[in-house]
Amino acid sequence: MTTPGPRILLALVAAATAVPAGAEWLRGYGQTLSGMTLAYHSPYPDITSALIVRASDGTSAAEWETEAVPDYWGGRPATFVWLAGLATGKGAHAFEFSIDGQAVLSFRTSADASRKEWRETGADGVALSFKTVLVDQFDELFGFMWLDVPAALLRPGRPLRLKVAGEKAGSNDWVMTFRDDLRREVWARSEQALVRGDEGKTFQIVRVEMSHLGPPAKAIVSCGEAEKASLDLKMGYNALEFLLPAVDKDRRVTLEVALDDGSVRRGELVVKPVVRREIWLLPHSHVDIGYSDPQPVVEKNHWRYIREAIALAEKTAGYPEGARFKWNTEQAWAIETWFRQAGEEEKRAFIDAVRSGAIGLQATLAGVLTGLSHPEELVHLTAFARRLGAAAGKAVDSVMVTDIPGQSWSFVPALALAGVKYVSSGPNYMPSLFDGGDRIGWALKAWGDRPFYWVSPSGREKVLFWMAGRGYSWFHGLNMGSLRKAPPYRIIEYMNALAEKGYPHSMVQVRYTIGGDNGPPDPDLADTVRSWNERYVSPRIVIATASEMSAELERRHGAALPVVRGDFTGYWEDGAASTAKETAASRTSAARAVQAEALWSILGKDGFPVDKDAEAWRQIVLFNEHTWGAHDSVSNPDGDGPRAQWEYKKAFATGAERLSSELLAAAAERGSGTVPDGGRQAIDVVNTCSWERTDLVLVPASMSEAGDLVKDASGTAVPSQRLRTGALAFVARAVPGFGAKRYYVHDGRAAPKGAARADGTGLASGKIRAVVDGDSGAIRSLLWNDGTPRELVDPGKQAGLAHYLYVPGVDPETAKTVSGVRIGPGESGPLVASLIVESDAPGARGLRREYRVVDGLDRLDISVTIDKEKVREKEGVHIAFPFAVPGGEIRVDVGWGFVRPELDQIDGACRDFFCARDSVDISNKDFGVTWTALDAPLVEVGAITDETPRESERRLWLRKLEPSSLLFSYAMNNYWHTNYKADQEGPVTLRYVVAPHRGPDTAAAKRLGLEAASPLLPIAADPASPAPRFPLTVDTPAFVAMSLRPSADGRAFLLRLLNASGRPETLRLSGKAFDRGRVFLSDIDGAQGAAFTAPLEVPSFGILTLRINR
Repeated sequence: MTTPGPRILLALVAAATAVPAGAEWLRGYGQTLSGMTLAYHSPYPDITSALIVRASDGTSAAEWETEAVPDYWGGRPATFVWLAGLATGKGAHAFEFSIDGQAVLSFRTSADASRKEWRETGADGVALSFKTVLVDQFDELFGFMWLDVPAALLRPGRPLRLKVAGEKAGSNDWVMTFRDDLRREVWARSEQALVRGDEGKTFQIVRVEMSHLGPPAKAIVSCGEAEKASLDLKMGYNALEFLLPAVDKDRRVTLEVALDDGSVRRGELVVKPVVRREIWLLPHSHVDIGYSDPQPVVEKNHWRYIREAIALAEKTAGYPEGARFKWNTEQAWAIETWFRQAGEEEKRAFIDAVRSGAIGLQATLAGVLTGLSHPEELVHLTAFARRLGAAAGKAVDSVMVTDIPGQSWSFVPALALAGVKYVSSGPNYMPSLFDGGDRIGWALKAWGDRPFYWVSPSGREKVLFWMAGRGYSWFHGLNMGSLRKAPPYRIIEYMNALAEKGYPHSMVQVRYTIGGDNGPPDPDLADTVRSWNERYVSPRIVIATASEMSAELERRHGAALPVVRGDFTGYWEDGAASTAKETAASRTSAARAVQAEALWSILGKDGFPVDKDAEAWRQIVLFNEHTWGAHDSVSNPDGDGPRAQWEYKKAFATGAERLSSELLAAAAERGSGTVPDGGRQAIDVVNTCSWERTDLVLVPASMSEAGDLVKDASGTAVPSQRLRTGALAFVARAVPGFGAKRYYVHDGRAAPKGAARADGTGLASGKIRAVVDGDSGAIRSLLWNDGTPRELVDPGKQAGLAHYLYVPGVDPETAKTVSGVRIGPGESGPLVASLIVESDAPGARGLRREYRVVDGLDRLDISVTIDKEKVREKEGVHIAFPFAVPGGEIRVDVGWGFVRPELDQIDGACRDFFCARDSVDISNKDFGVTWTALDAPLVEVGAITDETPRESERRLWLRKLEPSSLLFSYAMNNYWHTNYKADQEGPVTLRYVVAPHRGPDTAAAKRLGLEAASPLLPIAADPASPAPRFPLTVDTPAFVAMSLRPSADGRAFLLRLLNASGRPETLRLSGKAFDRGRVFLSDIDGAQGAAFTAPLEVPSFGILTLRINR
């Protein structure tokens, strides 16, 4: 038994005078020889390590040694005993049992928990028996195995080798052998708890635990001056508690245990003072939009929980402080939809409950994967709760991040700018797993019970971040069940652990959810807490909201909390690669919505569709909510439930795509642009970025019917080219930020000018030269000549840029690549030239890559189209980009800042992959490359992630990342065992841009990424009107606009700026709006602040919102 904590083993001081039946049982477990280990609960609270064998693929087995047969044993048979567990409810499956390499019998698990005892006999008199002593909350059986072995199979002085092997049945059915030798021993420990006695007296608990292997017996136990106690011993684990007067300094007490066999054990225990603590209990339901049930069912359940919570709060309003029921609305999604159909009386009751503090309204609409989220999406994430809080006259200053381990660094300023001060974090808690939870990496081990101030990239914003040490699911059935059912010693064990590691705070955060995900309020909670507090002085339980708990922690201990800076890179965003097509569509929708808002503002149009815009962002938010599908999405992918849940989820992506497209089309709607004189078509090329830029324009065929000849406003012909798609391409030069340039499409042939060409396996345009490898189809050479020729590809790491790698299974060492490469011409130049590379690809029906260069632009555009096969076995798709930037430093764009892997990551963050908002920059002091992934957010640095199971049937996560200039776009996978998709099928196009540049400059990298995501927009123009221009110019190049949109009241425009430089910069503005005093500082919602009248210094990665009145 190996429970951590200050406890002692009582020594045997008098041997037994009578030998009971079973005293000569031998220990059936001595040491592991082979097999998968798993941490799991057992009848002994502190025996949690087991060998597990499944009836899966026919290869699952475990082998171990018993204790050695004593030399004195002689020619007798022997019985070996060990602790075991058997699954139920997974069907009845066969397991083969072997001794010293010879199969001697087989046994079967049971379809249910009714078969609690059994005996199987085999060859030569071998028999295996099982007796249940514990049926857990899942009807799994735990108890003792007895193995009867005839003398002929025994060798004195040697152990037996025992082995269990599962049949090939494709099942998760299991048998466990716990790795403990089950010695007959007695332990005692001083508990970190104070019990209330009569007349104001306070007592401490001493807990005595015994492992009894034998028939029922009796023990007499004494502890210091306390009255002796009698304990009836059952087979296995036994315990009793003594109450001793509370101490304020260490005190030694003597314990003695006398069994009715005549044996006596004695020891001395140091009783330590109890550190008084309060458990601040946060009742809530973990909101999965789906997963446990179809989304409409989940939604209606949460509506019911709102009503139940309000009723419980009213019912217990007269209870003692700390025991009154409170409820935290973990996410606002169900509140928002409930408000759409609730009556006015119900709405008032809810607002009154928020106002009174009975309900803690949390700020986020949904539990999103923040690494996938656009920064503006994070602003919209809190919009509904902020409005509702304002209606209640209550600041919404807290969020509850649940289940999800890790958040983007951009989450910090997004919350702080929304008025949020506190983050309660509760990842899933599964102590039986190596990580302490399911795919949570090092997050809980690093930050459980370690509150800190998390500072934004700029250093101006911060939030108090507190991760619950027992996650959010401690009271789920898998762990303890509800507080009423949980044994008090399990709560006290937690206090023991905190004391042992020197936890410095008087408050402990404990999340409280019951019944699993989307579970209900506990109607017994207030009564249970009241009873607990009547008995225990410490730990006292306080039912609370996340806001009041965090505020109290800050009041008591805020001055002592550490300040932490860096990205808490998430572990769950990889699941989005199970739906690469929809993930790409959602990312494009976010960029399109930003462009639509900016276009509406630049054109100065009235009638901005505020509601449609808000709904588009809502759909984007809800697609990035962490619930991708049903709990059985992988184990039962063709079931009606998983299929329906995915269609519901997918509709968020398609809905966002439709709404954002409608917004952009409505913004661009200005008439045909056709005039009578010669049928020319007038086009305004609009730049929705805030800086001047030169870039490719693609005019749809419907807007360029007049011909292929393009002229600028002065009548000068501009080089153009009709592409295979029917679009007319030309390069618009020096288009002003937030402005447009006028062009005309005329009847006539395109002006044939430019240096872009494709020849065999080569591409060239100005400073760029690229060569395609004939074997892999990747770019094996990319030469950039800015006066000094620079090779940007490192062929020693991978075959080249856009090299396709397919991992069949989980081990990256097994990665395969393409065959049958065919290289052909695409666009012929001279303005746009491309090569098309087609090949056979493992895991796909085919692979098509197009490499494109544009005359005058220093970049290589890459599109990778994977026609995915439907594969249910585990798989991963990775696209390699081995860059040659000697000594280069990587910076990953996370939205409102850049992250240098390892250097800008906090402890416990994911190192296996990152989420790039737009780009990744690799630069040394002389030059660099900005790599933009428009559609696939996940990027790996240095190596492909390794999903090979190592510990507890789970993968291991990286603890440290070495510098590298090798990137992988982590395009697809199906590695999750739940929630995400089991397979994906059909064509998916992933776009990349590789842009070399001089020197390190995060602002330049940010601009390149935003340009790739924000193409120049051709819109029909009225020749009689001038080209549009927004009345404000951002003059400082380091500042980039993250959004420009009309205000909700229609009286102004809101401009969000980011200082994308790595140093403080001074913001300078010009233009009519600035000259006329119409520019004001603002909050994120557009409330007018002080006038912006002078240059303003803004820190590196500082964020500023301006209101520009019409």
